[in-house]
Amino acid sequence: MAKRTPGAPLLTWDDMVSGRGLPLIEEYLNLKEPIKKISIGPEAPDVVEYNIAEKAQEAYERHFLYLKKFDLISA
Repeated sequence: MAKRTPGAPLLTWDDMVSGRGLPLIEEYLNLKEPIKKISIGPEAPDVVEYNIAEKAQEAYERHFLYLKKFDLISA
């Protein structure tokens, strides 16, 4: 997936939860306004149910481990 989108930001779950990845997405998409940061976790059940966030985290980790097998980043 990463090879098919050269120049696209590759972000971790922590990048998204912390908001560190938002400026990269804004720049990549040439957005005129900043993306509104939302909180994900048990403290914000009205935004995303916590069990859904947990499933997303598990899926991310599973796919991240799969992608680590490939040499996607040149040193």
